[in-house]
Amino acid sequence: MADRADWRNCTICKEEEIRMVESFKSRFLEYDPNH
Repeated sequence: MADRADWRNCTICKEEEIRMVESFKSRFLEYDPNH
């Protein structure tokens, strides 16, 4: 975990980031008051 102490060292590829965002959005859609 020492390599993750600095958030700038925790980069991921753009495709993985998009997958993570879509997963987050779908899981929390029912809690979104704007939906």
